[in-house]
Amino acid sequence: MKKWISIVLGAVMATGVCALSGCKENDKSKVTLDPVSATVETWEAPASLGRNKNYTVEVSADGKTWQELAVYNVKNGHQLGDKLINSAGGVYFGEPYTASLAMFDFTGTAGIRVTYAKTLSKGGYVISPASYGVKSVQDGNTVTFTLTQDARAPRKIVFRPVDEWEAETLHIMTNVPESTNKQDPAASNVYVIEAGDEVPLSLPEGKTVYYFKAGRHVLPGGYWAEIDLGRKTTVKSFDLLTPSLNANTLPGGLCFELKAQADDGAWNSVYRSVGEEAEHNVNLRDVKIDVTAQRFRIVLHGNFNWQPVGDYRFIHKANISELRLLNADGVNVALGKAVAGSGADYAGVTDGAEGGAYGNAYAGETFAVQSGYTYYLEKGSVVEGAFLGNGRENVTIAGRGILDSGHLVSTHDLSEGRNGAIRFEHMKNVLVEGITMLHAPMWMCVINYSENVRVDGVNLFGYCTNADGIHFSASKNAVATGCFIRTTDDLFVAYHYGDSNGLRFENSVLWSDGGRALLLGLANTGDIRNVTMENCDIINFQNVWDLEQAGGAVQIVASGGKTIANVTVRNMRIDAVRFPSIAQFLQIRAGIDAYGTGFVQGVRLENVSYASERSPKSLLSVMVAGGGVQDVTFQRVSVCGTEIAASNISQYFRKDADIAVQFES
Repeated sequence: MKKWISIVLGAVMATGVCALSGCKENDKSKVTLDPVSATVETWEAPASLGRNKNYTVEVSADGKTWQELAVYNVKNGHQLGDKLINSAGGVYFGEPYTASLAMFDFTGTAGIRVTYAKTLSKGGYVISPASYGVKSVQDGNTVTFTLTQDARAPRKIVFRPVDEWEAETLHIMTNVPESTNKQDPAASNVYVIEAGDEVPLSLPEGKTVYYFKAGRHVLPGGYWAEIDLGRKTTVKSFDLLTPSLNANTLPGGLCFELKAQADDGAWNSVYRSVGEEAEHNVNLRDVKIDVTAQRFRIVLHGNFNWQPVGDYRFIHKANISELRLLNADGVNVALGKAVAGSGADYAGVTDGAEGGAYGNAYAGETFAVQSGYTYYLEKGSVVEGAFLGNGRENVTIAGRGILDSGHLVSTHDLSEGRNGAIRFEHMKNVLVEGITMLHAPMWMCVINYSENVRVDGVNLFGYCTNADGIHFSASKNAVATGCFIRTTDDLFVAYHYGDSNGLRFENSVLWSDGGRALLLGLANTGDIRNVTMENCDIINFQNVWDLEQAGGAVQIVASGGKTIANVTVRNMRIDAVRFPSIAQFLQIRAGIDAYGTGFVQGVRLENVSYASERSPKSLLSVMVAGGGVQDVTFQRVSVCGTEIAASNISQYFRKDADIAVQFES
């Protein structure tokens, strides 16, 4: 039976219907919230994840009984050294700030009750995105509202006091309950990992599912290869050869560990060299050991750089060209004996061809996925680390757990060379579903050079410079849907890294604290074709560094002689943003100084609205001679409530005179 939450406005301190600018009072009418009837699933992550005291959050399935949710700490921030935010009136000191996060699954219409630990003024709150039209009532510091789930676009809510955008924000992330991708821990192909258990690099025969139970887990890092000698053999020394210094390596010494498997199955370290002591690990020869075993494993833990990057010398990149295991007679007993590894090209480790290279730019702290495997994060699980995939197929990462990458070695302002949360390249048939990714210090969910990709219902939070959201560069048939992304940089991205085709970014709620919601282009390898961004809400965004070079909620910038063709942005809503003066609505352009010009052919905007004031002007231009922009169509595109038309486009755009825009009613 449906229960009604009905409150007479005059009987409480403040009541309202939450609008774009906050909750507007109405002392004479009666607000009736939607009838509550829901199926609700809740869980709680380990206390070690931290709890936030700014908010108490409760959920009701029937409008009568209430269940308190765990409220976690989540870091947000801005790009270090960004002067635009200061020019707009904001202040950023370089350190991240801690906001609030709550999560649950539901179907139907649920009641939600939020209590702010500080003083909440009468009508002084915002519930975003505005398009949800959330009805709410306030009683002192407590706000009650109802929320109806949408399976296609799961509800993602941000609650904040008026004029608060940082530490005082509360993120309420929901999904529909799990179905297809939910795993049974009792199934014969499932390998259950309890909190605190060692996580194996690969699974026993017949097992294809890593099942991370509720609790905290730590993924083992390092890019590995395994050698099976066929029988127990005594190894007296080893050679570990590294590639010649070239574009595929970094100047430094290799951090690594050599392990051997004991009779009880345990892997024991027989030689380890990391940190400053690894500085001279280049082309090691005749390193003495004395180990008898059948199986050996080499694990690459990164690179100790000869030249610091700032105050930072550890680099994740690691490569080797050959591993030799030598017996007492100096015979290489490992030749041709590599049987498994992080990368599909593991055989090159022992093939005798010393000129090859086995490794990865993100080798140091990542956990490599294997073809045909599912990595399932149970509700209440927190998995520390990052996933890496290269050349694998049929890989799933799913569940409702948290992938916490905040413990990776990094600094806030170090640019490239850091790990994100998921880094996949040259993959086929990939699904990432339902999990929450926290605090990755680099691009968070990268699935580049890949085919048949779906990222569904994930939540991403980043605070470091370069902590982009979801990348589909050089990928084909890739979809991101039902996501929430809040980070310091760009949110949906496809670069000119190779030919991209059939990219869709849908049904998502977005917040950039220093970047673009959609970025297409840059670089100089491959065309980007057939891209759709549809049914998305942008709660807030602000551009970063330089509006001329990095402006726009959507930036389409063809470069390097390459083409961006057939881009549709449809049913996109941008709420009133924090700093309109550094939030440019749109850039469609050909050319950038670093890569030269390119060609934009066919951009269509339908039902796109931007609620903020119209400055600064958007950009529609060929920025570098020799490129072109053609076939641009606007249909019901509005800024600050005014529809853009031929008669007023000059008020909203800096547009080259020879670029034609078609307007459809």
